[in-house]
Amino acid sequence: MDSTLTWKQHIDEIQRKVTNTVNALSSLGGSTWGVTMREMRKIYKGVAVPQMMYACSAWSNANWRTRDKPYTERTLSKLQSLQARASRVISGAYKAASIPALDVETYLLPVEQQIFKHNVDTLGRVGPAERRHTEEEARRNKKKSPRRAIEQAIRDTQGPDIRRQEHIAPYIVPPWWQGPQTFIERNTEEAQIKHEQIIQDEPDAVHIYTDGSGIGGHIGAAAVCTTTQETKSAYMGDDTTSTVYAGELQGISLALQIAQEDRSRGNSRSKVLIYTD
Repeated sequence: MDSTLTWKQHIDEIQRKVTNTVNALSSLGGSTWGVTMREMRKIYKGVAVPQMMYACSAWSNANWRTRDKPYTERTLSKLQSLQARASRVISGAYKAASIPALDVETYLLPVEQQIFKHNVDTLGRVGPAERRHTEEEARRNKKKSPRRAIEQAIRDTQGPDIRRQEHIAPYIVPPWWQGPQTFIERNTEEAQIKHEQIIQDEPDAVHIYTDGSGIGGHIGAAAVCTTTQETKSAYMGDDTTSTVYAGELQGISLALQIAQEDRSRGNSRSKVLIYTD
């Protein structure tokens, strides 16, 4: 039992669990065999990091025994050593590699920033504490709760207005993702002129035409490549299980399959141009 709430037993248990996880991770592969570096990194972030950050908002702000620091240097050193060992397993680096270099090479957030991020997420879920300090509390120098300690750390970094949260619109892809360039003309005549111009300007590209449609209560999709003289088609089912819109998307998927197969045969094209209605 941690009767004095020093969290030493908790940190020791974290060290034991994460060490077992890293040992298991090292048996899955190395720098030249087994699972890839990306997969090992994903396993580490999905298993070891939650083990390391368990109850982080409490133990990382137990500052009544650390001279008003959020956590002891010994705790930070233990966690850094655990992540450094995992990073060496993931990347196959030498033992002499520095901890900051390992974090950079394996694209892992340093432990200090990981703790801060966990605390910010916690405060975002529960909200900041109400500011109701009395003169008696100030006179007695009442110790801050973990919630108030997190709030104070964020205020020192971000400023006094911590209730103003960044709004991130949910989307299916990351914010930095760049989609394919698309052209949508206003009418059929302009689309035909644009198509003829592209055919003349891009002779080295691969040109693929797609369509999805329904007939007789059934939905299908097709893609035709005039560059490689290749055709692909797919049956989507009847109109009770699929739609023409899904058929259009399936046609684009077939076009991408044709482009990938063309590239796998060693052909180097300047662009992949897909025409769809």
